[in-house]
Amino acid sequence: MENILSKSFIAGIALFFGLIQVGVARDYHIEVIIFERPANTEPDEEVWNFSPGNMAQQLQKFNTLAAKASEIEFSNTLEFLSETEKSLRESGLRILRTANWIQPPAVYQHAPVVSMGAENSTLPGAYIRVYKTSLIFADVDLQLNPLPIQALNQDSEPTTELTTTNTSSSSGELSSDSGISNTTIAGMSVSRINYPAQFFISEKRRLKFKEVHYFDHPKFGAIVGVWPSE
Repeated sequence: MENILSKSFIAGIALFFGLIQVGVARDYHIEVIIFERPANTEPDEEVWNFSPGNMAQQLQKFNTLAAKASEIEFSNTLEFLSETEKSLRESGLRILRTANWIQPPAVYQHAPVVSMGAENSTLPGAYIRVYKTSLIFADVDLQLNPLPIQALNQDSEPTTELTTTNTSSSSGELSSDSGISNTTIAGMSVSRINYPAQFFISEKRRLKFKEVHYFDHPKFGAIVGVWPSE
């Protein structure tokens, strides 16, 4: 009898604290700044390995993220990171994207994949997923296509072409220049790429409330912060 009462008492305590955790669970207020370092022009400094295999792998990953991306709405106006954005601009960095949104705490499978990239831009791919286990984590996947210096002084967007076709063969061939042509990897044929190089950030990081977290690369980076929503 005492054993049964003891187990019931322990189960009651576990339920009590579980209800407390559910009751105090608050939404996440997330803010993001993505920036580029225009002064960093060293072509060989941590340049992503521009090979057909890596290209196909990265494209497939970003295609998968694009298919999972949520239609979550975010604002470009920052609240907690506004001074940080100001400092970045004053230091000469180019701000590519700012965003803030509120989402409920959710495990990995149910947390939204927020897309901040734009086609035909310096930042064609930008995906951030904030989720919880017993801790808070963020998966940050960013793709940078640096604009030519001369293009920055023109009104029109530089042309960046990427054509893919489905095929069942698997082979690869580099062109004589820094682009790729006639490349087929894992059922994807990359016909032509006009830009010389790309840069990627793919990182998972543990986050803490009210702290600024950097995802850094010599060419660009991101700052992410999470605050409990009041």
